Amino acid sequence: MFFLGTKSYFFSIGYKQPIFEDERGIRYISRVADKTFQILDAQGEWQDSFLAGVNIGLGIPGAFPGEYAISYETYFQWFTQIARMGSNTIRVYTPQTPGFYQALYEYNRLAATPLYLLQGIYMDESDVARYSDVFAPGSIAIRDMRQDIIDCVNMLHGNAVISEKAGKASGIYRYDVSDYVIGWLLG
Repeated sequence: MFFLGTKSYFFSIGYKQPIFEDERGIRYISRVADKTFQILDAQGEWQDSFLAGVNIGLGIPGAFPGEYAISYETYFQWFTQIARMGSNTIRVYTPQTPGFYQALYEYNRLAATPLYLLQGIYMDESDVARYSDVFAPGSIAIRDMRQDIIDCVNMLHGNAVISEKAGKASGIYRYDVSDYVIGWLLG
């Protein structure tokens, strides 16, 4: 809690993201209305929003991207810096480590305004190049991507245990950040 003691001016009691539920029971916090992106504000009203974002990759100096070497503490520090510079969105290209989602969860629990997440799902395009068709009978790209989507949904809800696999995030995911996901980037 050292950080909170030194940076208490930056935080409030935390932000609780309102959720919209439509007549079908589908819940969401963002939408596109005409040509405008909107996010629910603290009062549950749709507000036109501009996404000022930062891309976060998997690499950090001194480590390879596939090593997943970025710690919870580093992510939390980055989120604080990202918010201070006026950004409201983080974009990731692929599912992240449990520490990323824990840091986002804890940051948003304490911050006066949240950081939203654009969550990417990576598609291995080697089969696409091999078959010239992602839906080719021998292609495993779609099957693998579907499983990655299922895994990522569970990660975002803090309800996943993902086994180690080269090039993929793994671990125990306990922190539900689904209320802050404003979009998906597939492929």
